[in-house]
Amino acid sequence: MAITSRALTSLLLCLAAAACAGPPPQSLEEQLNDNDFNRTFGLPSDTPTPGAFKKPPAIPANFVEVIPRRPRGPVMWQPSSWEWTGKDYVWVKGTYVPAVPDVSFVPGHWEPDQAPGYNVWVRGAWK
Repeated sequence: MAITSRALTSLLLCLAAAACAGPPPQSLEEQLNDNDFNRTFGLPSDTPTPGAFKKPPAIPANFVEVIPRRPRGPVMWQPSSWEWTGKDYVWVKGTYVPAVPDVSFVPGHWEPDQAPGYNVWVRGAWK
């Protein structure tokens, strides 16, 4: 039995359409139970964010910091602080940074996660 070029073309078009269709869309119930979907759209999630801890390790005490003499120009001191690497804390030495008016440095800290009972690390930043 010979296949005509028209039949072959139709078959290939059907296969291509089926391949491009992708998976069917999730129902509303499936979307509301999809934690990645919920995180994307800021909806409550019952699973913690990757790297979240139920009881995070205590932040070590700070070292005594000696601030070097201020260089010339519009700069401000960014204090030393502890940062969480995902496994342990590392001490990040302070440094002078370009001055920005009306901001202060907030050291890294743990904040409640969207999943109840969990905490996530928030890096130190100027705010």
